Amino acid sequence: MGCGDDRYGRRGRTGALIAALTASASAFVGATAAPSAAWAQSAAQTTFSAPAGPLSRTLATFGRQAGLQVTYLTALGAGKTSAGFTGTATPQRALAQILRGTGLTYAFTNASTVSIRDAAADGGAPEGAPAADGSLVLDPIDVTGRGGTAAAAADAPYATPGSVSHISREQLDRAPGNSTGDVFVSTPGVIAAGNRVGASIDPNIRGLQGNGRVNTTVDGARQTSSSYRGYVGSRDETYVDPDMIGGIDISKGPSTGAGVGGVGGTINFRTLSPEDLIKDGESWGGRIKASLSGNASGEGEEGVRPPNGDRPGLFDGDGRSGSVAVAGRTETFEAIAAYSRRRQGNYFTGEHAKDGIRFTAGPDGAANTIVGPKSEAPNTSQDVESVLLKGKAKWGDGQSLELGYMRYDNRHGEISELQFAPWLASAQNPLSHTKVDTYTAKYRYNPDDNPLLNVRTNLWYSNLDVEHGLGRGPGLNGNRDHSMRTVGGDIGNTAVLDTSLGALTIDGGAEFVRENSDAVEFQGAIALPGGGFDFNGRQSWNVPGRRNMYSGFASGNLALTDWLSVGGGGRLDGYDSRGEGYAAEFRERSGSRFSPNANVTVTPLEGVQLYAQYKEGYRPPTLRESYWRYGTTVTPNPDVKPELSQTHEIGLNVLRNDVLRDGDKARFKAAYFFNRYKNYVVRSPTDPLQPFGLYSFNNIDRADFEGVELSGGYDAGVFFVEAAVTKYVDIKYCDGGKGCSLPSINFFSPDPSLGAAANYVPPEYSGSVTAGVRLFDQALTLGGRLHFASERFGDKWKDAKNVPGQVGYQFTWPSYQVFDLFASYKYKDDLVIDLGIENVTDRYYFGGLSSVGIASPGRTARGSVTYRF
Repeated sequence: MGCGDDRYGRRGRTGALIAALTASASAFVGATAAPSAAWAQSAAQTTFSAPAGPLSRTLATFGRQAGLQVTYLTALGAGKTSAGFTGTATPQRALAQILRGTGLTYAFTNASTVSIRDAAADGGAPEGAPAADGSLVLDPIDVTGRGGTAAAAADAPYATPGSVSHISREQLDRAPGNSTGDVFVSTPGVIAAGNRVGASIDPNIRGLQGNGRVNTTVDGARQTSSSYRGYVGSRDETYVDPDMIGGIDISKGPSTGAGVGGVGGTINFRTLSPEDLIKDGESWGGRIKASLSGNASGEGEEGVRPPNGDRPGLFDGDGRSGSVAVAGRTETFEAIAAYSRRRQGNYFTGEHAKDGIRFTAGPDGAANTIVGPKSEAPNTSQDVESVLLKGKAKWGDGQSLELGYMRYDNRHGEISELQFAPWLASAQNPLSHTKVDTYTAKYRYNPDDNPLLNVRTNLWYSNLDVEHGLGRGPGLNGNRDHSMRTVGGDIGNTAVLDTSLGALTIDGGAEFVRENSDAVEFQGAIALPGGGFDFNGRQSWNVPGRRNMYSGFASGNLALTDWLSVGGGGRLDGYDSRGEGYAAEFRERSGSRFSPNANVTVTPLEGVQLYAQYKEGYRPPTLRESYWRYGTTVTPNPDVKPELSQTHEIGLNVLRNDVLRDGDKARFKAAYFFNRYKNYVVRSPTDPLQPFGLYSFNNIDRADFEGVELSGGYDAGVFFVEAAVTKYVDIKYCDGGKGCSLPSINFFSPDPSLGAAANYVPPEYSGSVTAGVRLFDQALTLGGRLHFASERFGDKWKDAKNVPGQVGYQFTWPSYQVFDLFASYKYKDDLVIDLGIENVTDRYYFGGLSSVGIASPGRTARGSVTYRF
């Protein structure tokens, strides 16, 4: 099993030229131990997605995901259905729920085989124990599953009817990248916008970003921070240390459960857990990791513009990190402690630029960037320190309580997208200082003998403080500093009923989120909506105020036959908000809406799914959209309306084993989506006839995004290949009687009412291809990755003679193709050496949603050593 886990765990969308890391095992499954009570107590948990339906099909999925061989007489399963199991649990607990109400029990007969038996004939043998006579009937063997925890998590998106993605720890270790947002490079439909302007992450999912449209969390906790970036719009800010991530789960479109307000999707960064560190069959374990990287200098000298063309050698540079993590577990308790420190200097750009990029002003007086090839990119350094502590107590029949704490402390460079002209973003700014404290509490109650109870309760609190280096310049007095305290929680339950029509799964719950935003107020000239100025007006860089959001949700899924299931439900979302300080003069806001959803899934063949779904969502306006005032630029609009989403999707999933040879695996996922967002919020002039005057946040009729996503791979053990691509068919914004159009990339836009909306428009197509081989009994992995993106949808860069200069708020860049190489050598399961080269051909390029004229890193060498104990 160890080999199988390693093989499938390495399959990820690895990336960026080798990239160091790995070892942090995302998972050894508990199915590799002897069939004893001791093993049952220490088995690692696994993420399962075994759907309700015919028992034989559910057991097949379970076996594959658990990495177990499941055997039983065909007659035992004939005509029986199962409620299935979805969630994280030990194989024993998951199998017990799958067999509820069937009159069957199970027994482990060896380290990797479980036998399904008639409970009455078995004499009521305890779960996990062999029958009294020790006998085992293997004729016929009905289903075989092999893999492990990592393989199960990687398989889950291809067995889930809907657009979901998973990024494993192994994938992160192979492709650490330069910025945290690089984790999404190989994920279809997701791009980290403005990925080089600071330490935060601002994800774009299928064209939606900013203002809370994407619900981004760390261990389920929101940070709910945003900053104003002028012509680029508002940027959501989430901070997480990549070395502390255990895995990333992504769901696109409005949530049918917890996730109020996130109409674009939900991204959850799961931090490290004991399962990521402890070897199979052990009670404790740990990981020590160290890495070095080149192509970087120090933090730069404040106020100085670095010279062009002064890059160090390939293996020279100021990039290093180290971390240590230790975990232990018993039958009733488990805990983990981790510490990480990472320093990275300003990186250097690539050498080979495409024709048409302007480094000096053109005939129109504009340039794209003045940070030239092989040059230092100022304000891109980081010095981050993180601490993680988690402990879980388990008692009774399926009860547990987990408490967690995470500290993130980063002194980092930051680029002001508000200063949109290239020459304003090229000098070194004072460093920013960001601190985040996150507290979580998670209670679970999931008794083995009650299919009506699978209770989950989450409570969390995050405290974010930001001292912006951008606010330390002359006359600014740090007014961009702010803090955000967010508290929230949710409770839910999943019940399974055996009805005359089939297995019915009902999920329901409620959620509450409270945001508390503080900001430094200062006095100065502010423009009044009716004309004139108030020279003693109060304003702020961020928004002082409070916002509450709440929701109740319920859904059901009915397995009518072994090939057809239908589902549906809805959610009631609401909010209330009020401004504080100067914003208290505006009225309080509140509202609510019911949003339905429906889905149908057809399984014509084992391992093949066809699905269709429709979901609606509701996004309340943020505090910034309702109450923010900033000088002569932005005035509050307390009448801005909530956004309403309507998402349509049809898709195909394929997950098959033994396709071309024994032991191989093929995965494929295709999805067509059409998403409409009514009352879409843009920043636009209060007077359309004066597009460079006073702005506010206003609604247009709608925004539409239509496209196709494809992803998948083939793994034959000794070699593997993976690919993902997103292609947009149509993107348009519709504003009343003006009709529908795509926002102009030109600063002098004929329709200024669309404001900064063009900066959220993704490339027309983007994607990646990863391939590799595993040699010497899979101890050595060699491979490479190509990732690419076109111009933004509707862009005209293709004709270099008509390339626009970057003097405005819609930034556009040429297409790119970047090659990475990676190598990983595993020595005796304890020591892993990773080497890599990113951007092998040293391209000078801008990422898919770059927001300023700072190119991505050039050729970069990385290396790391990871030791597990």
